Amino acid sequence: MIAAVMSYTWTIDARRGRATVVGTGAPTIIETEAAVLHLARDPGFRPGYGVLLDVRDMSYIPSWADAQAYQRLFAGLRATYTGGLAVVVSGTAPYGVARMMSVMFGFIGVQLGAFTDPGEATAWLDRLAQASLSGDAGSLA
Repeated sequence: MIAAVMSYTWTIDARRGRATVVGTGAPTIIETEAAVLHLARDPGFRPGYGVLLDVRDMSYIPSWADAQAYQRLFAGLRATYTGGLAVVVSGTAPYGVARMMSVMFGFIGVQLGAFTDPGEATAWLDRLAQASLSGDAGSLA
């Protein structure tokens, strides 16, 4: 099933324990926060699922204030988003912001990886899932 909140659509693969989210256009921070909360409440999404977030077709780049707001939002949702967030971006500025956010999220115990290649992002989520199964997820942070 495909679900959507404005600029974001997602599918949930229960077999892989993963949600694939695609963002397009230029959503506001309000739209983005709504999508994060909606996915967290989706009956098909389970704590521990990884999230592959593909925002290569998005023109929105979070500001410093937005990044801080996302950090606060995910701090409250860290028990839900324990499977890692792999963010796939296009361009130097979006990649730099995603890397900055990976550090910020690390401070709150949420693993966020920044990628320009979807295959690398998927492989990272697979490694996190395997490490989680073996009880060694902290070593990939």
